[in-house]
Amino acid sequence: MRMLDRKLLRNLATMRMQVAAIVLVIACGVASYVTVLTAYRALKQSQEAYYGRYRMADLWAPAKRMPRALLHKLEAIEGVRRLEGRIAFDVAIDLPVLLQPCSGRVISVPHRHRQILNDLHVVRGRWFTGQGTREVIVDERFADAHGLDVGDRLRVIMNNKKEALTIVGLALSPEFVYLLGGGQVIPDAKHFTVLWVAEPFAESVFDFDDATNEVVAALDREAVVEDVIARFDDLMTPYGALGAIAREDQLSNRFVTRQLKRLEGAGQMVPITFLAVAAFVLHVLMDRLVRTQRTQIAVLRAFGYTTGEVARHFLKLAVLVGVLGAAVGCALGAWLAGGLLGIYKQFFTFPMLEFGADGTVLAGGVLVSIVFSVLGALGAVRAIARIAPAEGMRAESPPTYRRTLLERLRPLWHILGSAPRMILRHMARTKLRAAITITGVALATSLIMLTLWARSGTDVLVNTQYGLIERQDMQVRFHDDRPRSALYEIQHIPGVRTAEALLTVPVELVNGWRTRRTAIMGLEQGQALRALLDRDLRHVGLPEDGLMMSRKLAELLGLEVGDWVRARVLTGGRQRLRLRLERIVDEYLGVFAYADLGRLSRWIDEEGVLNGALVTVDRRQIETVGRTLKELPAIASVTLRSHAIASFEETVGETQDVTYSVWILFACIMTFGVMYNAARISLAERQRELGSMRVLGFTTREVSVLLLGENMLLAVLGLVPGIALGIWFAWLLAKAGETDLFRWPFVVHPATAFWSVICVLVFGLLANLLVVRRLRSLDLVQVLKERG
Repeated sequence: MRMLDRKLLRNLATMRMQVAAIVLVIACGVASYVTVLTAYRALKQSQEAYYGRYRMADLWAPAKRMPRALLHKLEAIEGVRRLEGRIAFDVAIDLPVLLQPCSGRVISVPHRHRQILNDLHVVRGRWFTGQGTREVIVDERFADAHGLDVGDRLRVIMNNKKEALTIVGLALSPEFVYLLGGGQVIPDAKHFTVLWVAEPFAESVFDFDDATNEVVAALDREAVVEDVIARFDDLMTPYGALGAIAREDQLSNRFVTRQLKRLEGAGQMVPITFLAVAAFVLHVLMDRLVRTQRTQIAVLRAFGYTTGEVARHFLKLAVLVGVLGAAVGCALGAWLAGGLLGIYKQFFTFPMLEFGADGTVLAGGVLVSIVFSVLGALGAVRAIARIAPAEGMRAESPPTYRRTLLERLRPLWHILGSAPRMILRHMARTKLRAAITITGVALATSLIMLTLWARSGTDVLVNTQYGLIERQDMQVRFHDDRPRSALYEIQHIPGVRTAEALLTVPVELVNGWRTRRTAIMGLEQGQALRALLDRDLRHVGLPEDGLMMSRKLAELLGLEVGDWVRARVLTGGRQRLRLRLERIVDEYLGVFAYADLGRLSRWIDEEGVLNGALVTVDRRQIETVGRTLKELPAIASVTLRSHAIASFEETVGETQDVTYSVWILFACIMTFGVMYNAARISLAERQRELGSMRVLGFTTREVSVLLLGENMLLAVLGLVPGIALGIWFAWLLAKAGETDLFRWPFVVHPATAFWSVICVLVFGLLANLLVVRRLRSLDLVQVLKERG
């Protein structure tokens, strides 16, 4: 082994605790990088493989009813490579174990298995036999949630008739990777599913002989999607077309794609914070090492070692630290990636999700770790070139000290005791190290703030949406539009306290080049079960004419109060309306427009109709009400608010608890690493000063105050910008995380800042106490002799 390599190992052994602290910070950064990008690549590759193998469609075009002969004209449109017609309807499912009916989507498939668009991956069971009469293939997630299996019977209300279907298979489909039903924002496999039935059976049940109501198509790569959609809409308009949508707008694919993009962004941004802090801390450590070894460097130069060889020797130390951090980080990241994929499996279902260590990601983690480590050491390495052999043999010239700003403020300076003055003087004379320590603490504080804010934001979202806005116990939806008498029927069910009418009309809103498909929700004036609130949670009255919109929908359409928007009704008479935006409300789930129910029913030429109801019930009779509603054929679905809350907290809340606990732990490790290195370097530089104080009669406790006080003051100084930075990060995340489905409320509670401060101070104090303990073992005579 070369002499310089032996020296390198001795340096590592001498600084093992400081190096270990930096390695931990680097490991957190690399682990973040490897975890997120490994999970991202596994999910992305699974998505692409699933879509390709099972022929995910490029275009969906629903209609009210159209002849199958129209399919030939649609298939002849330029850019269409393959086209299939199918029958699709929303249905209700009666499970004896549930109080309310589940909602489902029935989709027809060929009665004999062949390759189709949006093909099924049959997990268990088989395809249909014969004409598939009263046989059904069920989404696997729904079956698992209710303990159903092949051979079980399922009662489904189809076309106002209850059919008993035999489950012949459990399957998954690429168009339902993210399983959402109408009005849902979080997958709820217990209360929504997809059912696939044989085409002949669907035709007979829904009276669709030689007809279809939905088309799916695969397009050529060079096809202009917008032109194809326009041609589809033109040809299908006479048959009640609801408007074709491209794959990018398909609900499941849109949510999965957006989540993957956010995951990729997190994998690139979060690790930079940790690695930048590690580079700063390593810079301070290497700078200290070069200054304390200037005599050794001079001797090496005098013995014939070139500047490059000595510089490479110190760079090796930095590279070795980076490699050690990368090794720990890659191992930890690969393990955490498996856990993160397990979390995403609760939302996304891929039949061929394969997880394994990604060599490219691991190599990237090692490379980025080494790069940041080398960057941290460059300043110290450049200083080596400035050390001439003759100059380096002499002790380093003492720094020139001047009065600090506080010392010039004599009245204030004299108020301070001797210990605070010594602390402030030393901080003022080591500005760079103090700034790096403050920056590291600030970044750690901001990360803790961000994670705690995101978790508390979930509580705010649930409390606001389900406590203040949605006040009903149940939301009932009918299969189709019903007269006012349907509401009276619900009101007279024993146990129902109040029932308010609801009319939901799907529309396409257009403002210039901006378009958005959503629904106008018709409510009655004076209704109490759907609160409409502004940013300050104050009630906003429903306008008698015109529209009210959620703030997010108005932003997507580029609208302000007083603007006009065009609306195309997607059902019934497909009216085209020009409406004025009267008011804006704030809500966290979905993007809706609101209107007076009577006015809305006149807009669609269906005066006096409704298709849903908001209901409150006597809690003691909720079971009776639920079972009564299940027996009404007109009921499509019943959503209990308590179930919606439980589903949201079970999926989002539990996921956040695991994920954010890891981020908080990593941020605390960053705090520990920064504070420990600052304290060790401070102790090394002030050994003679502190040793002299001990010789003069100061107790260990009194001397410890100087060291502990300085570093904890730096921690406190880092808290203020850290909290401000955390609030800014939270605002950025709230803006970046806004989607059509849900948005995080930007509300920062004092408790979030309080617990962030506590975490930082506890880990900072722990790091300093470990260093302070070394004061007890100082050999005072040796210290004074070495520095005398």
